[in-house]
Amino acid sequence: MFVCWVNYKKANSPYSSFSAATFPEDPGFHQCSAALSVLGNAILCVVIARRRSMLKKTYNVLILNLAICDALMGVFLVLTPNYIIPMKSFPVMSGGNGRAFCRAIFSTYCLFVCGKASNTTIMCLAIERWCAVVRPTKYKANFNRKRVSLYIALIWLAAAATEVFELFIADLMPDGRCEWITPFYGEELNKAFLVFHITITFYIPMTITWISFAHIWYRMSHNQVSTQQGDAGKKSVVRMCMLAALLLTLCWFPTETFWILKQYKVVVLPNVWYWVFNFFAFFNSCCNPPLYCLTNKTYRREVLGLLGCGKCGAEVAPGSTMASATAGLSMQGQSGTYEMTKRTTEQSVVDVEESVLDKSKEQDASKGGAQWVRQDDEAKCEHS
Repeated sequence: MFVCWVNYKKANSPYSSFSAATFPEDPGFHQCSAALSVLGNAILCVVIARRRSMLKKTYNVLILNLAICDALMGVFLVLTPNYIIPMKSFPVMSGGNGRAFCRAIFSTYCLFVCGKASNTTIMCLAIERWCAVVRPTKYKANFNRKRVSLYIALIWLAAAATEVFELFIADLMPDGRCEWITPFYGEELNKAFLVFHITITFYIPMTITWISFAHIWYRMSHNQVSTQQGDAGKKSVVRMCMLAALLLTLCWFPTETFWILKQYKVVVLPNVWYWVFNFFAFFNSCCNPPLYCLTNKTYRREVLGLLGCGKCGAEVAPGSTMASATAGLSMQGQSGTYEMTKRTTEQSVVDVEESVLDKSKEQDASKGGAQWVRQDDEAKCEHS
């Protein structure tokens, strides 16, 4: 499968890190990646969108945006020629529509607008978690509904702006096919743009992401003030987001790094390696939905409920039956403790009432004795 490549000179673009030079004639891997990405992230979008309680939490809104990015990436992976569908299978194009297709779709512009938006969303998610843990007093002001909407809009605008150079690396040919072209600003300047582009869209966001998570983990491990229950909930969400960031870093780092090295001929690998690196970058778009289900019980329960497994949603983890039984015994124990406490309290009240009654009787008796002595003294005085 890996030895069937299209002609390098015709298919390869020296200006795009993901080009048809690495397109195998059997695109089964990309087909699976695209299908899983669209299906998994569509389910995740429905799960979050149908629960208003989930949308009230900022990190869920950012995860929803991340799912939209990944789902669209799967869609554009299908629409972009020479990844799943070869260019020769597309109809012959002409006019403005054909030129727009070549510049926006064939050039991978739309595909990697979604990819870069995904990277930036992960960075924003890390900053959101950092603010929730390290700066909780400023969290509501920095991540209210209006600001989150603004952040998401800026994520997409930044992704579209940083990928703009890809609009100039392909164009429509007279025969109605899309071909790679040399951009008007030249090859050498394009290499500089490429380094700048990858730095601001991958290296800087990932650096900020991991600095944020490192500070979060340090603060939570040394925090002596927060309650145990609240701290456990925050750790669960942070752990889930950290794993998503780790997968994105591992999947994107090879292709971003080795493409720069290739452009400056520092390290030039066989084409098969670039295909593998590219595939892992695309495959990252379908990793997050199963990751959320495995690491977060809320997402697991909601996904199972959406798929018609509501009854098994409460028993998704191993040993859940034992957990339920333990919970039942715990509730019974708490009930028994309550009854025992109630009875003890009632008995104490009765004892106090009896004690008060005894004291009252003693006081009455002493008063009666004093009155009898006084009457006896008066009788003696009258007799004398």
